[in-house]
Amino acid sequence: MGFLRDLFALDMMIVFFGGLFAQFMAEVVFLPMIWSPRRIYAGMLGIAKVPWEPPGYFTKNIIILVSMFFFIKYICLLGFQIYTLRYCSKKNFKFSKKLTNVPAMFGMLVYALIYVLPITKIPAIFFKQFIPFVQNLVYGIPMSFAVTFGYYLNKQRIMDDVCGT
Repeated sequence: MGFLRDLFALDMMIVFFGGLFAQFMAEVVFLPMIWSPRRIYAGMLGIAKVPWEPPGYFTKNIIILVSMFFFIKYICLLGFQIYTLRYCSKKNFKFSKKLTNVPAMFGMLVYALIYVLPITKIPAIFFKQFIPFVQNLVYGIPMSFAVTFGYYLNKQRIMDDVCGT
């Protein structure tokens, strides 16, 4: 079971592309859905105001971090389920769910590192007019490698515990 052999397997590709688009999904898709004033819970959150106000800096970043964390967790969970079903036709949802914390934390650490060090985003400024959503790719590309590496570290553990090899 080598890294290069597993790199192009379906489960690794799902995890890689899930990590690549996690920040995009959190900022462009999940944040507007969660913070919509038309939701049932909008009155409880106090966002059903006229005129509507977008979330503040702190609230926006918390929502993005939490939604990215859970998005990566469930993408990795899907990858673990596919991996164990492919090799031994068994799956263990609870154990797989426990092991998804490591890849999600790797992704969050890389996101925080890029967020704190703005010099990493400077090359994206030059290509902003040519490449759509390049600001999301600045976060997504390193996050996808970190999430895939964290996923790969746990593959042998899940294989031993679920398949019994």
